[in-house]
Amino acid sequence: MPRYAHFDPAAPAPAPVLGWYDTDLLDYGDKLPSPAALLLLTDPQWAGRLTATQGVQGGTLVPAPPRAIGV
Repeated sequence: MPRYAHFDPAAPAPAPVLGWYDTDLLDYGDKLPSPAALLLLTDPQWAGRLTATQGVQGGTLVPAPPRAIGV
């Protein structure tokens, strides 16, 4: 079953990843975000999801830019 990165499609790119969904592990029923807010992940993307700050841009995971502190 699919694994997803959840993001806000209205956010400026790269949109930060808001959550991770593994439908193999849990049955979310109708609690998954809208399909427009989910990026289907490959196995390597899923495996590397916690190794770096991630963003979504152009339909793929990309490194998220650093955020300014205090802004």
